[in-house]
Amino acid sequence: SVAKGRFSQAVMDQRMALITPQLTWDGFDEADIIIEAVFEGMALKKEIFAEIDKIAKPGCILASNTSTLSIDEIASATTRPQDVIGTHYFSPANVMRLLEIVRGAKTSPDVLATVMGISRRIGKVGVVCGNRDGFIGNRMLGAYAYQAQRCVLEGAMPEQVDAVIRRFGLPMGPFQMSDLAGLDIGYRSRKDRAPDSFDERVTRSADRLVEAGRFGQKTNGGYYDYAPGEAFVRVLQASEVIVLPFRASTTSGSSQRNAPRRTLPPGVVRRMSSARTPFCVAHTAPFTASFTLFIRVPPPRRVPRPTPRRAPRHPPRHPLRHPPRHP
Repeated sequence: SVAKGRFSQAVMDQRMALITPQLTWDGFDEADIIIEAVFEGMALKKEIFAEIDKIAKPGCILASNTSTLSIDEIASATTRPQDVIGTHYFSPANVMRLLEIVRGAKTSPDVLATVMGISRRIGKVGVVCGNRDGFIGNRMLGAYAYQAQRCVLEGAMPEQVDAVIRRFGLPMGPFQMSDLAGLDIGYRSRKDRAPDSFDERVTRSADRLVEAGRFGQKTNGGYYDYAPGEAFVRVLQASEVIVLPFRASTTSGSSQRNAPRRTLPPGVVRRMSSARTPFCVAHTAPFTASFTLFIRVPPPRRVPRPTPRRAPRHPPRHPLRHPPRHP
């Protein structure tokens, strides 16, 4: 940030002085909020939350930076599920403004309100979402990446797909974004997900890249090859070695690229703005984008209006003034 002129060296030194790195649990018993940010592994996260539960003081908010895993399952490792909440900071957190606030089944309203206030205080765009696989941003991104992977498996090259997306108006394509975020993150998260929650055919090439030690920019190689200090180099060794051999074996069956997908089922969002904000803030898609989001938002609750009483056409007959007529 200093090299790019975002702020001065003095500001960086001041901010770095606020961080105290340590390898022990010292001081955790005095914290008002604890945010876990280890890699996407349910067993490790539950182990950490079980340990934090023993140390943290009553009323401390226990937050997880998970991007896909269930907040309810993480909270089950503690004795205070009402204090557990998801705070997914999009990467890189010092640049991206979006903060997904994931409410669990037992998350208390005061914890939710406190985290929303914190998001505004630190300059983030907080969006409350339900506890479903991938939440909002990554759930929509998964459908977007699925179609990109299908294009590659059906003959396109990754740089061709990325070029089309850049011409559309986004700053980078799905394969560049995967290299930036790290292919190993998705690889680990798929290990803890149900096999029927994703298409193994379209993720096989990414899995093979990770198994070959190509995690993206962090290892100077993912879908693209990178040189130290460079963000993008058009050398596609990975695409030729890893992607091409799997095209014939993974494109069997009819194409579903144009089939509607229920990206966000009921319970994930409560209003359309909660679905549009993550896509436009995190993925920088223009508001006039021609993407079609298949979202089911619960309709607003309608209060039935009372039926007005109509005045009778003729006044009621008085029994004394108008006695009944006998034949």
